[in-house]
Amino acid sequence: MFSRCIGCHNEYGLAVTPPTANRHVLRFPGDVDFAAHNVDVLRSLARQDVTPGLSLLLALPTGQVGHSGGVVIAPDSPEEQVLATFVERLRREDDVCGEGAVAPLEAALADLSLLSRRSTLARARLALASQPLSPADEALPLATDEELDAALVALLDTPAAANRVVAIYNDWLWTDRFTREVTRTTSGVNQLLVRLAAQFGPRRFYFQPEGTGGQQCDPATDVCCGEAGSPYPGSCVQPTAGNNAADSLAREPLELVRHVWSEGLPVDTLATGDFTMANPYTAILYGFNPQAPEWTFDDVNTAANDRAEFHPLRLRDTPANELVAQPGVGDRFPHAGLLTPHAVM
Repeated sequence: MFSRCIGCHNEYGLAVTPPTANRHVLRFPGDVDFAAHNVDVLRSLARQDVTPGLSLLLALPTGQVGHSGGVVIAPDSPEEQVLATFVERLRREDDVCGEGAVAPLEAALADLSLLSRRSTLARARLALASQPLSPADEALPLATDEELDAALVALLDTPAAANRVVAIYNDWLWTDRFTREVTRTTSGVNQLLVRLAAQFGPRRFYFQPEGTGGQQCDPATDVCCGEAGSPYPGSCVQPTAGNNAADSLAREPLELVRHVWSEGLPVDTLATGDFTMANPYTAILYGFNPQAPEWTFDDVNTAANDRAEFHPLRLRDTPANELVAQPGVGDRFPHAGLLTPHAVM
């Protein structure tokens, strides 16, 4: 009934505009004190009689008195019976249970039983880590609620729980669709992501061999991709390295989610964090090199390692980085958590 009534009986609806303007205005869920306000409005209607014993709240939607909205609930229908029961409850005093009656909440809970602590842990592991109970879980002492609480806290600290949180956020952000693991392609979206990163300066094409477009050398050191001193010695063959860089750009948002969760950072860091998550591919794309103080990556320069090695990184002005600080904000750069990665934008 509420969903039907509020269609007109809201602050912008037909029921509150001339010529049918009235005071019966309901509030939407989420508005301040919406539940208490709506009950008060409906109670006032329920306690007004059209004829002795016929409540105005029942008579209006069933068309027994004039109603600008017409017949909303068919007379003698199951819905009318539900509304009549609701009206009867609203017409009573605040103590609707009556002396000696069982409170509705207690009556509703009377037939419920609690899961065992072991079963609770099993459901929590399935929901939070997408895993069944392990032999170690089966051996945990769970004689008290405190022991169960400790087991749940330990579960939240596992990599599996972090993976589950990342999966939940990917369902919302859907940024993994930009990776080759999902798209199964090395063109299109991958190339688009690298183009989006083009604003970060000439090193955006570091993964391309000379002559295929763009500048692939570090202007600070004159070291080019494929030369001694490059973090990727040997031949730099596009599109492999370029696709790895694009995949890494696509993973930045979810790696930020993982970092915030795993490090126990405030959840608002997801929207306000003044850093990004970068691996060696994207760090070079952003203008950094192994000599930079921000370069905290290990020396295992393999694609499998570098694709997964994400560290927090704050952008700064470098010879190979054209990004400038925000005017009037000192040396801060326009990071804003999940709002600024290329894959999100």
